[in-house]
Amino acid sequence: MPDEPVKIYVGGRIVDHVEEDVPHARVYKALALALNARKLAHVLPIRRSEFAGLPPRRFFEVIDRTIQAADGIIVILSPGDGSSPVEAAMAAGRRKPQVILSVEHQRPRRLLAGLPGVVEALTVDPDKLESQIEFVVNRLLDAIKERRDPLVPPFVVE
Repeated sequence: MPDEPVKIYVGGRIVDHVEEDVPHARVYKALALALNARKLAHVLPIRRSEFAGLPPRRFFEVIDRTIQAADGIIVILSPGDGSSPVEAAMAAGRRKPQVILSVEHQRPRRLLAGLPGVVEALTVDPDKLESQIEFVVNRLLDAIKERRDPLVPPFVVE
């Protein structure tokens, strides 16, 4: 697998588009700009019509497969959102490197910050959004690079 593109899953409260005037959508927009600038493949938590009618188990399976396919995870926590911590736990279960960002002055809970694979957990400061996004994207990419050790030979079955 020579130089496969890095894939980032962004978990968080669903929005219709990143232009919505809510704190988590502003974080998604900043993330999209940073990830696009690096030409990284990514999935944002934007409402998709094909998911609308999925029963709970099927929806879980789709999200789980998407997390499994990603190299790294960025989870955005916002007040009242019960799904994002579950996405963080799913990523931890898959031992994925991840960053947890919290919006609206809500500090990431210790339990989430302590999940396996979490390399950074911080509260977003709207006045420092761009620099914080740059920091966490770089931190996540470093963790992904450490996981993709080029000296480890590929496993084969003969």
